[in-house]
Amino acid sequence: MYSLKLLSIPLLLTSSLLNNIENSDASSEEYNLRKELFDNYTKDSRPVYNIDKPIEVDMGLAIQTLEQFNQKTETIKLNIWFRMNWMNEYMSWSNNSNYTISSIDVNPMDIWIPDIELINAASLPEIYTLKGGMMLYNTGDCMWSRPGIFMFSCPLDLHNFPFDIQTCNMTFASWIFSNKYLLLKPYDNEAKAVDILNDFS
Repeated sequence: MYSLKLLSIPLLLTSSLLNNIENSDASSEEYNLRKELFDNYTKDSRPVYNIDKPIEVDMGLAIQTLEQFNQKTETIKLNIWFRMNWMNEYMSWSNNSNYTISSIDVNPMDIWIPDIELINAASLPEIYTLKGGMMLYNTGDCMWSRPGIFMFSCPLDLHNFPFDIQTCNMTFASWIFSNKYLLLKPYDNEAKAVDILNDFS
């Protein structure tokens, strides 16, 4: 029994040391990668080498719940996960053999993000997390998922009341850029473009 205990101790220590070394290497690699990416980076410029090229932003909505429908004010409020993908040509490292990391999480405040807003909003969105989740991939592809509660106008057509069917539109656009510089489009996959939970209510 004693021999087994004595043997197990150095094995555990060796395993622990290997894990620490691996974690240290990974942390060092990520630290160097972030330093290389962000040291001379400015988030104020559109991230394209050709300034005449538009940035394509793919967008989708995951509708979680109907928070409120106000017939009097003709507004609707939805709990939505707002998702976008775009390419940042300045933040690619896929051709850099120094790094084995394929993706890192980033703070949206540290990187260029498209200024997409709900144009027909009836109030400021209630953002219940300031950052959301944002991933940067070695190809330069960015994915941002931002949850929030959005209220928007929904003019009602009551000509066939009480058998009317209402259609509510959400209009998203950039405040700053025209289509020449920022091209907003829904995901090609319709299930990702508008995703409604099965238990939506």
